[in-house]
Parts: sequence; structure tokens; C-alpha cells
Amino acid sequence: MRPASLLKLPANVSSRAGALVEPLSVGLHGVNRAQLKPGMGCVVMGAGPIGLSTLIWAKARDAGAVVVSELAPDGRSLR
Repeated sequence: MRPASLLKLPANVSSRAGALVEPLSVGLHGVNRAQLKPGMGCVVMGAGPIGLSTLIWAKARDAGAVVVSELAPDGRSLR
């Protein structure tokens, strides 16, 4: 990893909270790119951290039905 790609967390942000920045921002970016409007349904492929953050953002945008699809049996049973 190059030092230029690193960002120091502010002192008031814990490492645990900082670890959520990337998956939450990727999920938000996906919802923005999809131009999701209130009442629209959507399918999220994958129930990993980014898929679940996409679900959170979609519901925050008042999406209609949101289906999360997970192919891995272990992933389905854990979520």
C-alpha cells in the first residue's frame, strides 16, 4: 500500500468506526449510481459488508422491496 493512499483517522474516530467507512461509502455510491428513488425495488447481490451497507442505504432512501441475494450457504446462514 502506498502512503499516499492512507488517511489518518481523527482522534475522535475509533478504529472500529473507521473500519466501517469504506463499506458504507461503497454501498452509498452504489445506491447513488442506481438513482434509487423512494418506492423503487432493488436487488443487492451479496450479503457481505458492502451488500449489507447497500441494504441500509437503500432502506434509508425509502426503497420499496429490497432483496438481498447470497449464494454462499455459510453466508446465508450467518445473516
